[in-house]
Amino acid sequence: MAGSVPIDLVPPLTGKFPLVRTVRIVEPANYARTVLIELLRKNGVRVDASADKPNPVTLLLPERRYPADAKVAKLTGLPYAENAKFVMKVSYNIGADASLLLFGLTQGVDNMDAALVRSGTSLLPATGYRPPNTASSTARAAARPER
Repeated sequence: MAGSVPIDLVPPLTGKFPLVRTVRIVEPANYARTVLIELLRKNGVRVDASADKPNPVTLLLPERRYPADAKVAKLTGLPYAENAKFVMKVSYNIGADASLLLFGLTQGVDNMDAALVRSGTSLLPATGYRPPNTASSTARAAARPER
């Protein structure tokens, strides 16, 4: 994205700065590829690939199969506390989902269902939260008279 805005621009929704907005990225791998290529070029690295093509994942080696001496870059994200602030500030649900998936990776799982199971066995007990027993909750609800 490129362009300019007037120096005296007033954000239309809030009337003051900062104006925080979110944009849904439908294909994160394609977006990440584009950003990486643009940053490499900006920093003087010649990249022959087009920045606006789909990410050719079929050309990648299987997960964890890259030799250590082939490493040319490392992505270091924000500290988790910074991500969490953003997720909470704008109620960024996709970011919350990503947080759960990242947690799952630290627990050796790579999908949402398994990450949810792991969070229930390690995160929830640490908070003191106890989910209701669904069987007894259902039985209590069935025993209540309808009004």
